[in-house]
Amino acid sequence: MIKKIVIGIVAFTILVAAGAYVFINSVRKSLPQIITLKDYNPLLVSPVFDRKGKQIGEFFRERRTLIPVDKIPKHVINAFLAAEDDQFFKHKGVNYSAILRATLANMRAGHTVQGGSTITQQVAKTLFLSDARTFDRKIKEAMLALELEKNLEKEDILYLYLNQIYFGQSAYGVENAARTYYQKSIEQISIAEAAMLAGLPKAPSAFSPVKNPSRAKERQIYVIRRMVDVKFITKEEGERAEKESLKLFVRSNYQETAPYVLETVRQMLIAELGEEMVLDKGIKVTTSIDLDKQLAAQEALQA
Repeated sequence: MIKKIVIGIVAFTILVAAGAYVFINSVRKSLPQIITLKDYNPLLVSPVFDRKGKQIGEFFRERRTLIPVDKIPKHVINAFLAAEDDQFFKHKGVNYSAILRATLANMRAGHTVQGGSTITQQVAKTLFLSDARTFDRKIKEAMLALELEKNLEKEDILYLYLNQIYFGQSAYGVENAARTYYQKSIEQISIAEAAMLAGLPKAPSAFSPVKNPSRAKERQIYVIRRMVDVKFITKEEGERAEKESLKLFVRSNYQETAPYVLETVRQMLIAELGEEMVLDKGIKVTTSIDLDKQLAAQEALQA
């Protein structure tokens, strides 16, 4: 009797292993081709300026401005690592202990309260997969993450992540996020400002400092304290960052600046260069108008 039970267990284990092997093989065959950095061609914003260099508008499908990792301050990178994946430089694409920890926490809560995805997995999902919450998608995400780690350096993966992610207010990537929320480059922001940005990708609308300032502050404090916990900053730096008052901006509405000029320029450029170049490639457009005189002319005409 015991012998039959043992044989049954062994046979069942073999069947499960064989089924898993077949499933993983079929998933592997359906995976997209892993990119190199040369293949990364995201949608970029094309800014429009007047003759004095004042921005008067922008053309885009996604508002993104690429910035190299070496131009991003260390405290900014550390804020994102603390918020999303503090073991990023130690794992090989998938953090198995984090997945187990998240699974146990979610089982105890009865719903999803914690995620176990690494930054590499998030890059894999954003670039190659949908947002569908399916087992099949999670397997593909993990497998792609492992392949990304084989093909790219850690800094390359950070470059993809920090330039690709969405921050709300139509801002993609850290550079455009800094310019949207703080009206300055990512190179100029403080620890407190970095922590606020690092808290956004999880839920840009829910943690928006413009729409939900109290929840945004709670999320920012969480990120700052995580930075302290993992020794990215000192306790004193964390306390100063929590107390720092942030000056926030809403996205500039260029439709109120020089709308007729912008639309004329857009039509002329598309006729000359094509829609893809104007809306996707991040070209810099300089016009002959003087914004101050343009605004004065518009006010005079309205009067």
